[in-house]
Amino acid sequence: MSLPLKTIRKSKARTARSWGLDARNREVSSYSPEEFETRRERQLRLSCLDLLSRRFRELRARERRGVEGVVVTAQEFDEEKIRRQEMAQLKRELYGGGVGGAADGRLATDPEWDDVTPVWVEEVEGELAAIAYSKDYAEGELVCRMKSRDQKVVGE
Repeated sequence: MSLPLKTIRKSKARTARSWGLDARNREVSSYSPEEFETRRERQLRLSCLDLLSRRFRELRARERRGVEGVVVTAQEFDEEKIRRQEMAQLKRELYGGGVGGAADGRLATDPEWDDVTPVWVEEVEGELAAIAYSKDYAEGELVCRMKSRDQKVVGE
């Protein structure tokens, strides 16, 4: 007695040479050399901005801990704000994004809100009365929820 034979169907999934999809659901492997170079330059720019942003966050953390001689100037703060806006724009262009994205809202690009961690609410699929929040409202609600949670923890 032997097992029945089954044919293996060729998968319609991406090929082994696939480099993934861009923000517009286009295969990156289908780019022309010029398009690919432009994408690579944007990714490199985003990486450089990310490194500078990490340096700023570390400097700010050291300042908050009271490390002697460490001061974040107003100019550095303004530069970081502009840097984060550019990073958010590059992320949208390269990878898409929305409210659920890592850092694409106004509050996420503002260094003043670094110490606030958003609390994401799980929206149940197919709710009877789903609410369509604007991006700004949804982000603001997350921040308020986080602040109220922090106050409860401190007050307990």
